[in-house]
Amino acid sequence: MAEDGPAGRRFRLSEARAMLPEVDRLLGEMLAARERAAQARALIDSLRRSARSNGASTHVDTGQLQERFDRQAARLQELGGELESLGVQLKDLDRGLVDWPAERHGETVLICWLRGEEGIGWWHDQYTGFAGRQPIVEEEWD
Repeated sequence: MAEDGPAGRRFRLSEARAMLPEVDRLLGEMLAARERAAQARALIDSLRRSARSNGASTHVDTGQLQERFDRQAARLQELGGELESLGVQLKDLDRGLVDWPAERHGETVLICWLRGEEGIGWWHDQYTGFAGRQPIVEEEWD
């Protein structure tokens, strides 16, 4: 395993599996923060549309909602930074798709996990992505 920082780190399968509860927690918190930010943004937009349609001033005090949006957006960034600092690659937040860089037979590959899967059971090379996922054969890892 290379130790030149998270970006260059290579994980053993056992390491990725040990990290799974923390990664799942971070993804859950990221999804919740994003949802709260989206709700605040939708309320802001709705209030502004409503004010315009009622002939009111185009300025509506949405300060508290904007603060809520800003807090959730900052939290989302913070959580993403935590995930990145672990060396995990977020591929798709909507799906909860993450990869761990690894080495298999001397080649750089990615251990792949989709939120909701019971455990880590897939890998793919750097070029095929999710569509090229292959099942992990335990004897070939660690």
